[in-house]
Amino acid sequence: MSLLKYILRIFRLAFPAIIILTALAALFFWFSSSPSPSRLKLDKPVIKEVKSMCQLSSIDFYNKVPIKDSIGNRHFMASTILKGSISFDLEKLQLFLSSDTLITVTLPPEIVDIYESEDPDAYKIIHTFNSSILWGSSRFTNAEVNEFKQTTKVRFLKSVYTKGDVRRARSQAALNIRSMLSALTGKSVVVNDTTPNGFLPVDRNLIILSLRDECNLPREDATATATALLALSDSLIPLLHNWVRFSGSKDWSLTPETDFYSHGFSLHSLLTRYHLSYPQALILMDRIIKSPQEVIPLLQSSTSNPFLPSSPSLLDKLSSTLANTFSLLRRARQSIFD
Repeated sequence: MSLLKYILRIFRLAFPAIIILTALAALFFWFSSSPSPSRLKLDKPVIKEVKSMCQLSSIDFYNKVPIKDSIGNRHFMASTILKGSISFDLEKLQLFLSSDTLITVTLPPEIVDIYESEDPDAYKIIHTFNSSILWGSSRFTNAEVNEFKQTTKVRFLKSVYTKGDVRRARSQAALNIRSMLSALTGKSVVVNDTTPNGFLPVDRNLIILSLRDECNLPREDATATATALLALSDSLIPLLHNWVRFSGSKDWSLTPETDFYSHGFSLHSLLTRYHLSYPQALILMDRIIKSPQEVIPLLQSSTSNPFLPSSPSLLDKLSSTLANTFSLLRRARQSIFD
């Protein structure tokens, strides 16, 4: 009898521990056997519906645009019709269950396609002329005309971003996906868009175009300046890309948050003290970063614009590399500063 009581007493003392161990074991089994959010999958029909909604959010355009360009004294005017669309890279669509009641969707990158219309009379030459005082040819080769057409396409591509067409397409796609997926699954839906304004790839042609359109640089000067800008320090390249993408739109401005500081100078101080354009300020900041001991004393002793011939002493004192960089913009000084 005493042995039975002893066993019962031990069982009563151990019973809470047994209950706790049993609960912990059940909890461990539930967590290890239930799928984590990263492993939860949605049905293929649901994914197909989301992709279809992205496709329905695409925007098509059909625009008649002018072609105005020149090479030296020869000027070219024409018109063409550009067609295309803003769609989405469905292969990069990310969609998963964050929990039993929440679906998270990451909007994929946009795809902007632009091409010339093949409709009859879509392309028309309006006028060509030579502005030289003396007689000169106003003819253009096929290669030159094709270059004008390509420049027009690049300009139109940038306008699709700066005018907000891509932003509206992405916003509409996010709204459509959220509404459709919520109604289809009965779950809460969050649509993440890491690039609500879209992401315009920046290349040499786009830099040249921005210099010509925003700084009024002639073709040759814009091409030479683009070479200098492409050689900027890595820390300045994102600032250059941001200017190229949004210059000419309300989405670009130089604020204390978007300014750049180095060796006691900021882009804003260079712009205001030396009366520079933004591309010039980037080039000068690049020289400050790369040759501070040589450049800074010269800048501190002058308030003249180092890109203008009115500052010959400053240009003469600067290193040959810096002088060569500055000289890229000297011929266009009137158009870029007036």
